[in-house]
Amino acid sequence: MFVAFGCSYAAFEAQLGRMYGRDDGIQDGLMAISDPLELAYFWCPPLVNGTLGL
Repeated sequence: MFVAFGCSYAAFEAQLGRMYGRDDGIQDGLMAISDPLELAYFWCPPLVNGTLGL
């Protein structure tokens, strides 16, 4: 399971792309022993003055 927290999806998309070898054609060694089945993003809104900042 890959879990990460950040302020945008861009960094995670770049990291996952590198793991799949999109930039240089070299896949991460983790892909040799694992089989990714699905991908999901979850969004948690920030708190602003104690309330959800939607």
